[in-house]
Amino acid sequence: MAKRLAKEWKQLEDSDEERFFAESKNNDLEWIMRLMIDDKPETEAKTVYAGLCCVVKLTFPSDYPFKAPTVLFDPPIYHPGIKQDTGQVCVDLFKDWGPTRNVAWIMSVLHNMFMIPEGELEPDIDNQKNNEPEAFKARVKAQIAELMD
Repeated sequence: MAKRLAKEWKQLEDSDEERFFAESKNNDLEWIMRLMIDDKPETEAKTVYAGLCCVVKLTFPSDYPFKAPTVLFDPPIYHPGIKQDTGQVCVDLFKDWGPTRNVAWIMSVLHNMFMIPEGELEPDIDNQKNNEPEAFKARVKAQIAELMD
């Protein structure tokens, strides 16, 4: 496992990926990542999360890569698929997990989650998104502005 994680960390450090990057390690089994949703006009037309830059904490189990890491947003992002009290994401996101998947795959799944904001962890947020879209958008934009300060 240690070799696999070291290889993945190196790949992330060397990557030209613009949607996410490895920021730091608290230890070998806990990584801090940054996830970004660009604020280009074409992105703004697709998602209210345009301009988001957030912290994702990955905690790897001892049986990684056979089991997916725990994924937390810190602080929790206002999204129907993220628990507001813990920052945990819907485990269904990683139902296709297997040992051939990696951190880059996880981060891509998380990026896509913000492009199509769906989820069942927070039904009140999902209800607001569907029934009060302007209030939902205002709340998301306020959080993005807060995170940028």
